Amino acid sequence: MPVIEASPIVVSQIQDTLTARLRQDGNRDVSGLIALAKRRLPVKDAALIHFVLEDPQDAETGTDEDWFEFRQSRTSSRIAIHGTSLSALSYGLGDMYRRDCGVELLSWASRGEEFPPSYSCLGNLHVRSGRFRARVPWRYYLNQVTWSYSMSTWGWSRWEDELDWMALHGVNLALAHLGQETLWERVYRDLLGPERKFDREAFFTGTAYFSWQRMGNIQGVGTPVSDALLAAQLQLQHQILARMIDLGIAPILPAFNLYVPEQVALLSSASEMTSFWSGFTSPRYSGLQRLRPDDSLVKEISTRFMEAQHAEYATELERLPVHFYSCDLYNEMSSGDLSSVSGAFRAVFEPVRDTDAQAIFVVQMWFLAHGDSDWPLLKAKAFLDAVPRDRVIYLDLHGEKRPQWERLRPVLQDARLVWTYLHNFGGGKGLAGEMRHVKESIHAAIRTGRVQGIGLAMEGIEQNEIAYHQVLDLAWVHANAEPVEQWVRTWAAARYRLGVRPDSEEVRDLAADAWVCAFQSAYSRPQHLVGWGNTKCVLELRPAIYMRHSGFQPTAIAYAPAKLRTCTSMLARAAMKSLPNEAAHSVLSYDLVDLARQSICDKALVISTHIGHLYKHGIYEEADFARLETFARWLTTLSERMADLLDSHWMWARSSDSVDNALAGPGELADLRELFTRWSRHTALLDGYASRLTGDLARHVYIPRWQAFLQALLRGENGKGRGMRVEFAKIVDDFVQKAPHLSSLAPTSPEQVLALLKELETMDAASLLRMDAASLLRMDATSPLQNTAANTPPFS
Repeated sequence: MPVIEASPIVVSQIQDTLTARLRQDGNRDVSGLIALAKRRLPVKDAALIHFVLEDPQDAETGTDEDWFEFRQSRTSSRIAIHGTSLSALSYGLGDMYRRDCGVELLSWASRGEEFPPSYSCLGNLHVRSGRFRARVPWRYYLNQVTWSYSMSTWGWSRWEDELDWMALHGVNLALAHLGQETLWERVYRDLLGPERKFDREAFFTGTAYFSWQRMGNIQGVGTPVSDALLAAQLQLQHQILARMIDLGIAPILPAFNLYVPEQVALLSSASEMTSFWSGFTSPRYSGLQRLRPDDSLVKEISTRFMEAQHAEYATELERLPVHFYSCDLYNEMSSGDLSSVSGAFRAVFEPVRDTDAQAIFVVQMWFLAHGDSDWPLLKAKAFLDAVPRDRVIYLDLHGEKRPQWERLRPVLQDARLVWTYLHNFGGGKGLAGEMRHVKESIHAAIRTGRVQGIGLAMEGIEQNEIAYHQVLDLAWVHANAEPVEQWVRTWAAARYRLGVRPDSEEVRDLAADAWVCAFQSAYSRPQHLVGWGNTKCVLELRPAIYMRHSGFQPTAIAYAPAKLRTCTSMLARAAMKSLPNEAAHSVLSYDLVDLARQSICDKALVISTHIGHLYKHGIYEEADFARLETFARWLTTLSERMADLLDSHWMWARSSDSVDNALAGPGELADLRELFTRWSRHTALLDGYASRLTGDLARHVYIPRWQAFLQALLRGENGKGRGMRVEFAKIVDDFVQKAPHLSSLAPTSPEQVLALLKELETMDAASLLRMDAASLLRMDATSPLQNTAANTPPFS
């Protein structure tokens, strides 16, 4: 095999003129930011903010950079934010409130919270001076599967919050793939003609599974979609696109990826059936037909779809100087030889370019990270060389674990890369991160000169917000210069809007100390846990004797559980000293549930590990059964405490939050319940992949499942028999098929959380086993894994 020599990269050789063009010729209208200020700022402040777009060309240095600065009136409270793009201006607005006012304008947990009518930050504010520059031109957001794991039931109200969140965090490039099914149906109906009816149910999935149907992995899974639902999604896409453009966020539209319905494949003489995906075994649900690159139908279908998009979104696209498109060719699928992969990429790109001269392709490089053994350097080079490098942006999708800028260094040449943080698989909510490692990883990537963007590509959102906020902040020079612990303190004070309260210094210190404590424990994972997904709680998984593992979607933790209980106690004391009439939906209440929930999970992990230890060494004595009974009682108590805790806050109580009735009927909600339990009844490989801890799941699935398992252990069984599998399946069936009764919210007070922490302290498994700490550590190192195969499943 020939050796490919790496050539040195000079940053000026790959200067990104695309971003300069976007800023110079793009949307220069700041009315969208004025509207943002009215939606999110205190009433008294909205009229005091002024936005000014500056020439992106720096007169002093001759370079093109994204920046913002604050200019304060000497005669009034008015503040002008100057910047080179709408994105820089909106980030500057959010950054000013976070750092100068001590107030987070919007977070995932703060939706619906308003400022006191009398509050104003700008009246007596002295803002920072200086010019704040971006380290990279691109700040990217979303994964192809985030839609399914977090967004499939959202209506406009929830989307409006998310788009404002994106703008305030500096995002300027994001996926926008909603509504495409309506356009595909139009294309396929026209192609098939009146004599052949397009079989929507056979090809499209239910909305919860759209992500994988769009990537060519599955078809026909879930509740058939209705005309009304598809129409509602298309209307929502129009609203999303218009708002993104108002806020300076470039939308990435879908493109044709060669996968077609079987009806359309029959029109071709050159289609092929793909391999089954992730444990699916029936061609009814997987093994889609894929056109070969040289098939004339490829250009025809791609061109028809592009024309359909341009006709549908003409008003929105006219406002953009450059149009972005993406599709996934090989999401966890076999790819073929060198000529096949280069031909496929070229076949997908060329009709897009021919239809839209302004087209830029955005490629999600997950196929290179997930299937690196199938993509040696020469094959990766063949793919990269198929399309001009200046017409593509590549998303380095698993930057914290398997950075492709490093592996593919010899063949990247002038490729534009965006370092992205994946972190989350399946939308799980375990408290986990690697904040110091992420900062170092991003720094190393930017130093290469190849990486021109930073972004987020988590599979699910509304969890571990601190980790994602840090990544987006690291796109800016001033935030990157800040030590991580100091950044955490600033973040914590702003998150609880403590700047609103003049007497909140003690609360601020306690909250900041609590989050620094959390950073030093849950958010400082060692290298062997980095990149495998955030931590899974043993209570949400299918019960087994051995539950601890440190591979993919780990249950293992690398900090002492008592450490996180200390962090939780600090936050509880902060909540006690906060205003006595704090609403149950406040951000502080949400975070208190989050930390207490993880503390329960940590204790459950310790207890389940001791159960595994008993079975590893054999249960022979009466004392062993007594210990097992105690462990079983503790785990049952923990499960019940967990359910009560989750029912105390609206964001934890339901597995499907923010439901729009036009986008989610009973069938769509049943699909979500299936996705969050066994993923799909048509595959066993992904069971539990998308599990999450919410009140309804805890009460109707996790508690009954653990109770059945523990009772089997106390009967002398090992919990592995066919009867147990049947009982587990029935529990999930009942939850999926019957909409559960949702219990009413019962807010948990800080005092109750402190009592819970004390209760956890009494569950002293080491004392019960009469083992010292060193023995426990040895046992930890030698404990069998729950399921070795579960450490390396296909990612989805």
